[in-house]
Amino acid sequence: FEGHAQAIGLVGPVREGTHQPWPPPAAANSMRGSRASQSVTVNFSDLDIERGAGVETLYQRLRTAAKTVCGTMDARNLTEMQEWRACYRQALDDAVEKVNNDRLDELHNG
Repeated sequence: FEGHAQAIGLVGPVREGTHQPWPPPAAANSMRGSRASQSVTVNFSDLDIERGAGVETLYQRLRTAAKTVCGTMDARNLTEMQEWRACYRQALDDAVEKVNNDRLDELHNG
């Protein structure tokens, strides 16, 4: 793992060009149980991320963490659902970028 972090932190992403949490507080307040400002640390010191199985396990952990930091949403509310999906995509993109691993990039960008 030389040259790579073995744990990364995910936080609810910020809206591009601002330092405001995404989703915005008003939207976050409308999301039941929202965790827009929550952070999650994903440890992967136990994984060999130079091999397929380790990368797949890490990617699943990152996906789970991204879901956690973005909180819950009401799937009946289209705006909420779109905001949640944008939050999730941004959190996952940022996490993959932080890990800086070619195999993980390939899996993510598919």
